[in-house]
Amino acid sequence: MLAYAGTYRFNLFSNFTLYLNDPANGDEIEQADRRTFYGAKFGYRVVHRTGPVAFDTTIWADGRNDDIHEELWHTARRRQLAQLRGNDVHESTVGAYFNEEISPSRYRASTSARARTCCRSRSTMAWRRPTRRRPPAVSTAPTSSPPRPALS
Repeated sequence: MLAYAGTYRFNLFSNFTLYLNDPANGDEIEQADRRTFYGAKFGYRVVHRTGPVAFDTTIWADGRNDDIHEELWHTARRRQLAQLRGNDVHESTVGAYFNEEISPSRYRASTSARARTCCRSRSTMAWRRPTRRRPPAVSTAPTSSPPRPALS
């Protein structure tokens, strides 16, 4: 039997578009990932003989749970400005395996089966894009200055 548990925190900062969407603060983003996972594996193996034939039977099962919290932030100089996205995910998987090896004299035959299933629940905060600042409008109206005199 094997049981395990772990947790980690991960933050990644990146800026692929520099100042395309936010000329004042830049387009830097922070991806934050917080995970806790735990699970167990259990296996059983038995070898027995019936006359000249050996039977090797292996059975195992496992299960794992992941609790994941992910966030995407608009940042400037690694300071959070606005949250763009947030996800909370709970994922569980269970599996089972069976293998039978039959070995009469010099030859060996093997048959096996495997099954795995997964269920996921997800809570997602809606995607929000930071407000894009537009440059001031340029006026195309004629100026009110008097016309220049023609040069002779």
